[in-house]
Amino acid sequence: MTARTPGQDPVSAPSAADVDHSAAVIAAVVDGSVLTPGAPLRTAVFDAVRADRDGPVTHELIGLTGHHRPAVRRTALTLLTELAFNGPPSWQGPIEAAAARLHDPDPDARRAAVRLLVRAGGTDRARTALDTHPDPATRIALADALLFHLPHTPCPPGPPPPP
Repeated sequence: MTARTPGQDPVSAPSAADVDHSAAVIAAVVDGSVLTPGAPLRTAVFDAVRADRDGPVTHELIGLTGHHRPAVRRTALTLLTELAFNGPPSWQGPIEAAAARLHDPDPDARRAAVRLLVRAGGTDRARTALDTHPDPATRIALADALLFHLPHTPCPPGPPPPP
């Protein structure tokens, strides 16, 4: 079955299996089971993202980074970080999602966002945030993530000492 918008090429409408898969991914992120190594749905998520890095599964995960429950935000950010491992040098969607969460009210979600920001290739944004972010814990997490991810890059000097 295809959906057609006047003046555009036909596009595939989501099948019932796609809708069920999307619901299963959301449920697994909400309950945290998607982080369990070897879980079949976790494997399916990794396979889907490898097949289409900016596809529907990635968009679902990015959407969950703004969920009202902190645990769900942390799970989505952590999973995206794991998916970014050995990926292309810059993964724009997750970089934007991570940057948006640097001011998250949950400190663990902020730390997960920092790891994602650096791992997905947003190192320039992380360096800028290191110089400008008001929260010391987030700044420490940014410095740690930058040093861990880029061990041969010197740490930015930071603000000058007070007079």
